[in-house]
Amino acid sequence: MTNRRLSDNDEPTSRWMSPGLMLMYNLLITAGLIFLSPLVLASIMSIGKRRKTFLQRMGWYHRSKLESERHHAIPRLWVHALSVGEVLSAYPLTMRLKRLNPNAEVIFTASTLAGYQTACQLFAEHSIRLTYFPYDWIWAVRKAADLIDPTHIILTETDIWPNFLWEMQRRRVPVFLVNLRISDRTWRNYERFKRIVNKVYAAFDHICVQTRHEKQRLVQLGLASQRISITGNLKFDVPHYPTSLKQTSSWHRRLKISADHKVVVAGSTHEGEEAILCDVLKPYLSASDPPLRNLIIAPRDTRRSLSIRSQCRQLGLPCQTYSQLQKVEGGACPPVVVIDSIGILKEIYALAYIAFVGGSLVPAGGHNPLEPAFWGKPVIFGYDMRDFALIADYLLDAGGAMRVEDAAQLALAVRHLIENPKRAADMGKKALDVLRAHQGAVDRTLSCLNIR
Repeated sequence: MTNRRLSDNDEPTSRWMSPGLMLMYNLLITAGLIFLSPLVLASIMSIGKRRKTFLQRMGWYHRSKLESERHHAIPRLWVHALSVGEVLSAYPLTMRLKRLNPNAEVIFTASTLAGYQTACQLFAEHSIRLTYFPYDWIWAVRKAADLIDPTHIILTETDIWPNFLWEMQRRRVPVFLVNLRISDRTWRNYERFKRIVNKVYAAFDHICVQTRHEKQRLVQLGLASQRISITGNLKFDVPHYPTSLKQTSSWHRRLKISADHKVVVAGSTHEGEEAILCDVLKPYLSASDPPLRNLIIAPRDTRRSLSIRSQCRQLGLPCQTYSQLQKVEGGACPPVVVIDSIGILKEIYALAYIAFVGGSLVPAGGHNPLEPAFWGKPVIFGYDMRDFALIADYLLDAGGAMRVEDAAQLALAVRHLIENPKRAADMGKKALDVLRAHQGAVDRTLSCLNIR
């Protein structure tokens, strides 16, 4: 592996922001913290996930998580991902970096509590250090940089902050941005602040984008074409869980679902979608000999689990949370189960006869439809998939997914797939084919980073 920091004779990638602008930026942050301190403190005390992350993100890290006795010749790779989706995307790249550089230390950070918890589950059996990404307050950034002391930094998709980039250029640490996607809405904002955005992206040593579309936009901002590579979407390379009979049977036992029952798994749902799903599926779930036996709901925010359970019961559907179901020995699964644990949705998709991807029948941007595609399941999603637009188009074009605009169309789609099992199986196969056809982003990204 090339362990390269810029020497004093090297020129940084760009001059980045002027010292005057950075001073103004930090004065504004400090003034804002002071002026808004009552609101900040109230938010921290009232919102559990902020209370659990605030101190570390402000620079009060658990030193034992980051410090180690090491020779300075040993590379330290800092990989960062914002939240759950980005953590999952970064996972295969991080593992390959570790395998290619067994002597290097890898530090992985996330910004959100859910992202950090997901990383803990993914990297539990691997020698990778985990902590939170600092807030963009210069003291917190420098504290994190002192403890981690990185030789290379890899940011995934988003979480681009001025103080962080300024500090890494001051330390002459190469910073790479990978798996970048620029949505139409983001691009409209970029066009309004073109000069500032150009300076931000010019701070990276190299940028790996998902498609030619992103590269064209960055070139329009004034970036040099040779510093941008098209590498594809890392989400296609997230490891596919083995569809072994033993693993699937384990989830059937835990959820008390018979292996021959048809199940709908609704993943990453948002408020408003659960009522639509229950209304559409209630005729099937309530029938004397139902062709569809169970609805498994995995809300994006597990804190909503109990309220979803209450809502289902009010609609006349017996419902239980996953954790409560585990406390009862024997018995059968109720018609509706609400998943209140983080990190198991990808495995539960294996039970699906039909998979619904949430955040799409409400204006929330959608979630990753590749997770059920990993298992070869037919995918249904709503009208709003803007955060996964290209993946959604791939699946629709191949016939591996169906898009519905409202409850009525969802009802028709579910009925069609229940009555046509061959069509459902064919859709699932095509969804898996799309996944396999677009793999390889990890290899292409690694070749651009040349950190090996």
